[in-house]
Amino acid sequence: ELPDLVRFQAATKSSTPLDRLVLDYLPLPVEEGDTTQQVLMVTIDGERLKWVRDTLAAAGIDLKAVGISPVAVGELVSRMRKQTTEPNQATLVIFQDARRVEITTLVQQRVTFTHHTRLSGTEDAAGLQASLAEINRTVIALSQSQSELEITEVCLIHAGDAEPAFENSLTERFGGRL
Repeated sequence: ELPDLVRFQAATKSSTPLDRLVLDYLPLPVEEGDTTQQVLMVTIDGERLKWVRDTLAAAGIDLKAVGISPVAVGELVSRMRKQTTEPNQATLVIFQDARRVEITTLVQQRVTFTHHTRLSGTEDAAGLQASLAEINRTVIALSQSQSELEITEVCLIHAGDAEPAFENSLTERFGGRL
């Protein structure tokens, strides 16, 4: 039943028709006293995945799997911290890989929401604001879906090449929580 329920819920939440998406999900642990099963749902554009598969096939490479890096990054942060937060506390993880930025929230060391965006190609104020707007949208989406949550910690992960203006803006936005 769970795959059908996830597909039904995805259809109600997605602005893109499901026949154009590839859908998968990861069941989350059931908390004591819960009567529902929560999942982390993941979608990717079907045409984009087909293009990747076809490109790799043309190079003689067989695509075996497509992974989701926010789960891996969330696991990394959880293992580094080795402490459990309260059920109403969230950690916001911002993972910058070149111009790609993944924005993930962890609640009790589990991924509960993730989104990605790209830093604009310009370092002007308007480009920076557009990138920060995506982070704010994530924070707003989290607060709307789980109003009792509070972001108590923000982790910025990068390979040593973080945009200085981006990092400074995050410091201004989140203060001592970064």
